[in-house]
Amino acid sequence: MKSFFERYSFYSFRMLIDQVAIAIFGLVLSMATNKFPTLRLICTIGAILFYLFLLYLVGWEIGSKDRMSADLGKITYRPVTGLLVSLLANSINILFALFVTCGLVLNVYVLGRIGAVGALLGEGMYTGLLALKIGETPLNEFWFMYFIIILPALLISTVSYILGYHNVMFTGLMKPQYPASDRPGKKDKENENREGKQ
Repeated sequence: MKSFFERYSFYSFRMLIDQVAIAIFGLVLSMATNKFPTLRLICTIGAILFYLFLLYLVGWEIGSKDRMSADLGKITYRPVTGLLVSLLANSINILFALFVTCGLVLNVYVLGRIGAVGALLGEGMYTGLLALKIGETPLNEFWFMYFIIILPALLISTVSYILGYHNVMFTGLMKPQYPASDRPGKKDKENENREGKQ
């Protein structure tokens, strides 16, 4: 457990920072488009997709680095690593979801309010989605929705880690960036051409 925290706590923190940044961004967008439900929903979906893309980048990076360590015999491959890192990053969201559940199901008002405010600030990108209604009841009044909105992050982190470990790329952003000193220069290419001619 200690080695897991030492190796992956930085990545969990990165996921949390990305989440908070996009949550504020999504919340501002939702408030700005409050009078236009369709635009609000479009902005919400855009913010959620951007958030999941950032998670994908982090998960892929973890998987790629773990593959190098596994090839050197330093670690063993565990497909659930991405899920565990994401669970660590989402632990505060799970806590807020439990607080909301206490408020809505057990009528513990104080915990419910803390959970609702925490979820609003930490998962603001979902605000427009939670404002949708089933009948006359908005989704944010269903306790289980606060658990459901955590699932996409867990899924993306798990899948991206596995893809990163197996070096499966869907975008050029995944390609490693080499320092300029390590990139083949004009002279290197000329030398290769000469050797090819000989």
